Amino acid sequence: MVGSTLSLRTLTAATALVGDPRALGAVHLLTDVTNGGLVGDLQHTAAQVEVTLQEAAVLSAIDPPVLALLAATGVDPLGISLDSLLLAVGPQEAPLVSAVLAAAGAPPTVIGRVAAGAGMRLAPADGGPERTVAQAFRESPYTPLKAVVAARPAPPAEGLADDLRRAADRARSRGKALLTLATASRRDHGGSAPPPDGGR
Repeated sequence: MVGSTLSLRTLTAATALVGDPRALGAVHLLTDVTNGGLVGDLQHTAAQVEVTLQEAAVLSAIDPPVLALLAATGVDPLGISLDSLLLAVGPQEAPLVSAVLAAAGAPPTVIGRVAAGAGMRLAPADGGPERTVAQAFRESPYTPLKAVVAARPAPPAEGLADDLRRAADRARSRGKALLTLATASRRDHGGSAPPPDGGR
């Protein structure tokens, strides 16, 4: 499952847009879909224009193993991070932006539309009538973990520096392993591998 979710396609897409001034200038909205998902990240936009999401299109853009896991665990795909970029582009500029992203190995999926007005609507995948959607209570997934950690007694100061050094070493080792997985994923999706130092 990690291999299905770990990808550099978001970075690839952002890099391609930044590298093409015409395409970047055609983008009216650009954000990564993080905690709160599409519905959460579009709240501010929906206060200024009417947003309609096509549920079938959104689901088609999610890797099948991930979508199956979400369905099995009862997690709403519209309410979680999708490891993707969300763009708003006018209909006349859409072909240019799509071509730039596709050439970089990150072809976009059209998942909805905006119109004059305000609010957010969902066109269900089953073809039913459109309905209004709103963000549910948004809590950081780390909040319960923070509460558990805060309840524990503070560790002794002796040896803390060594513990931190070992933790940093483990983090670096895991980072290298994740970079290897992400690089392989990028090659699988037609992109080029990043430089060994991650481009820094």
